[in-house]
Amino acid sequence: MKSLLRILVILSLTFMTYAEECDYNNSVSPDLEKVLKLAGQVEDIVRYIHDTPHEGDDRKERTASSPKWLAAVGKLNNHCSANLIGNDLDENSRVVSTAFHCIDEYIESGKSIYITFTTNDGRKIKREAKIHKSGDLYEDRAILILDELISYKDIPPLVIGDGSMINEDDTKLTIAGYSADTGLGAKGKKLTYDADCVLGGKGSDKTENHIYFDDCSAYGGASGGAAVLEIDEDGEKVPYLIGHIDESTKKGVAVAYGYYDTYYSEDNFLNELYDAVDEFNTYDD
Repeated sequence: MKSLLRILVILSLTFMTYAEECDYNNSVSPDLEKVLKLAGQVEDIVRYIHDTPHEGDDRKERTASSPKWLAAVGKLNNHCSANLIGNDLDENSRVVSTAFHCIDEYIESGKSIYITFTTNDGRKIKREAKIHKSGDLYEDRAILILDELISYKDIPPLVIGDGSMINEDDTKLTIAGYSADTGLGAKGKKLTYDADCVLGGKGSDKTENHIYFDDCSAYGGASGGAAVLEIDEDGEKVPYLIGHIDESTKKGVAVAYGYYDTYYSEDNFLNELYDAVDEFNTYDD
């Protein structure tokens, strides 16, 4: 998804470069023909990502019978997803995780960021958010702080997990977000999730935090959304957020920016998440 944006920018600049040539010549140069061909390929790719179901796409739309933790996955402005997080399910939260490429445009513009959550009884909770910590297009992660707490009685937060919690036997991992496909996602209006994702691999060194999922579908708009591992604890399924969606491919491979204690780049993002919830979240007396 990020690479497509870069290609589109390059194409836009290239078209401007060739504009004068089109004005003064009736024929199209060989170089411009190549650009036009590439533009057509990019257009096909974008159409595929948004309109054509991935092979094996078995996402579901969030309904009353869906996992209750999906309420903690919110819609960021009109184009991305984000996750309400905490240390425990009974924590009132102001802390949200998402992908950097979902908020980079707001860093310079100063435009407001809003995140809307939908409770399990259908109520909308909208909060303004400020950027607390951010990475870059390579370290695709960010922490946002909401202007007001959201009570766990309305929406329990997703519990921060460690990507190392996943093992080869975990074949029922879930990703969720507001995919903007024109099918099930209804152009980002509906929260969809794939609960049959299979671990495809993990990053192999300390500069590669990614977790790879096979048989796992998401589309543009799901970026920043949840990658969750549910664990049975004392008869209760606890949803651990082990990463957020970074990108996906047309072959049903989803990629998450994983939260790791042992993998890090310049800063340890997992520790930053813990520090944020310790500072901004509360418990009821």
